[in-house]
Amino acid sequence: AGKVCERFAGNDVDPTQGMTAEINDVRRMLNEGVSTSEMKMVVATMAKEFRGSGHWYRCQNSHPFTIGECGMPMQLARCPACGAGIGGQNHQATEGVQAAGDIEREFGNLRVQER
Repeated sequence: AGKVCERFAGNDVDPTQGMTAEINDVRRMLNEGVSTSEMKMVVATMAKEFRGSGHWYRCQNSHPFTIGECGMPMQLARCPACGAGIGGQNHQATEGVQAAGDIEREFGNLRVQER
């Protein structure tokens, strides 16, 4: 869709006018998925319940999820957003699951204040 919009950019007649912003919004939504406030809640829970030892992953459709305790996959489950397989067995991630090092780096220094 983005490439189609690029073809018409700058033309007097642009049937895709306004679509570029919508495409960018959808891309941002798909890439970000979890808001900062949601991420803070998850980080706070992980810090409290798992003593910060969990890890972040993404399903085959890029939806983020966490694995607590040792942070390695030991159970199979389904992504609540899309139904793709998540988790794994015996410390081996199921097919399509990728470690989300970018999330760990981004939120690794996040400080959660206890109430």
